[in-house]
Amino acid sequence: MVIERKAPGGQAGTSSRIENYLGFPSGLTGADLTRRAISQARRLGAEFLSPREVVDIRQVEGYKILTLNDGQEINCRSIIITTGVDYRKLETKGIEDFTGAGIYYGAATTEASACKDKSVYIVGGGNSAGQSAVYLSKFADKVYIIVRKDSLSYTMSSYLIQQIADLSNIEVLTDTEVREAKGDTHLENLIIEHLPTGKKDNRKCCSFIYIYWSQTFHRLVGSVGSA
Repeated sequence: MVIERKAPGGQAGTSSRIENYLGFPSGLTGADLTRRAISQARRLGAEFLSPREVVDIRQVEGYKILTLNDGQEINCRSIIITTGVDYRKLETKGIEDFTGAGIYYGAATTEASACKDKSVYIVGGGNSAGQSAVYLSKFADKVYIIVRKDSLSYTMSSYLIQQIADLSNIEVLTDTEVREAKGDTHLENLIIEHLPTGKKDNRKCCSFIYIYWSQTFHRLVGSVGSA
């Protein structure tokens, strides 16, 4: 049995393109990989509970007892815990005010059409950010990747860095941080700072920001006795 708090596949399931997964030389979307994995697991007898959340784990006479958020209890002999990660919130002025109104954590492939002929800013330098940038570049007029370090090479796979370099409408803003987001009811202005010089730039009429901030692991609830 697989118990998932959100949706099977997690962050990988929302990826626009995965090209370094064994067995798929041409790559595939995260959603496709997730569908294939679920179909295979079900064919082999697995059951999925989603969206459901485990709120407590305890051991009684050799059995592990899981308590779900609706009060249901499940007894089992063994548990494999894969809690996954979430994006940390970007604690910058104005970000919270426009989250969901121009600023989003991660990007789904279904949102790409809304970016057509617009400017898109991506905060973060990991593979998820790179995959999103490459995909959104097919729709957006311009895609900017904002990273705090002086290069993408610290956190991104080389094949993605090369793809980004080959796309003329993607620009990487290194040594840069977001300082403030402004607007009325929707994101309208983004203030960024070039760290080595301290120079700030007010980017007007930016349309979308997708944040792939550093990740934090989910906390494990309850206690688990020895296997």
